[in-house]
Amino acid sequence: MVASSWAKLSRHTAIAQAAATQLSGEVLRRTHEGGLSHIRRMVDRGRATGEFRTDVPAEWLVSVFHALLHVAGDDVRAGRLQNDTALEALRATLLSAFTPD
Repeated sequence: MVASSWAKLSRHTAIAQAAATQLSGEVLRRTHEGGLSHIRRMVDRGRATGEFRTDVPAEWLVSVFHALLHVAGDDVRAGRLQNDTALEALRATLLSAFTPD
């Protein structure tokens, strides 16, 4: 899911950058609702099987996934990270954020 989401964001980086400067956070969130529903289902499945943490709300994990993906994109566009480094950082950080204690 991380690699697929990252690939989609990477293909549409100019659109993501323009939208981030022109739209509010709430409007951006609504425009992502289709993709977020896939993440929400993944979170629900992972929580049901014990693979994902349950001590925080499921919607928080969805938000963490979404926010980190976009911050990584910002860092790549700003030249702070290379594309492949950002993907590996996303994988490591999300694994840590989603894994139960």
